[in-house]
Amino acid sequence: MTRKVNNNTYENGDLSAIGGNSLSFVYRDMINVAASAVGLLATKATVGGVISGVCKSKLTTASDNQTVAQRKVIYEPVNPKNVYRFTITGGTITVADEGKFYDLATAQTVDGATESATTGQLKLVKFIKATECDFVIVNA
Repeated sequence: MTRKVNNNTYENGDLSAIGGNSLSFVYRDMINVAASAVGLLATKATVGGVISGVCKSKLTTASDNQTVAQRKVIYEPVNPKNVYRFTITGGTITVADEGKFYDLATAQTVDGATESATTGQLKLVKFIKATECDFVIVNA
């Protein structure tokens, strides 16, 4: 079941972190949250990096956000029970690939060409169509 989220308010378990400088966050971006000199800092998750959560807010930060305005991103932390529907680019994914692992592409999509039986940032749990499937985040 795809988890339904509300991107305008905090829901039970939602967290926030200061948005990194000069970034544009949108609803459902996969993000990384790490400790920094200013507190918890949110940046967009990268290929092969840790995915800490899924963005539930829309925010564009200034070049000095981390030190001046410190505007925050609201996000849902990773939970292995949460299922998300993400867009897929590259590769050829079919229903036979359920249970396989994938990494992110550079544009906040799943890279279908990174298919692995054992490792990845996301695990395919339900095939929908070749360009869109349901995943759980496993590299947290």
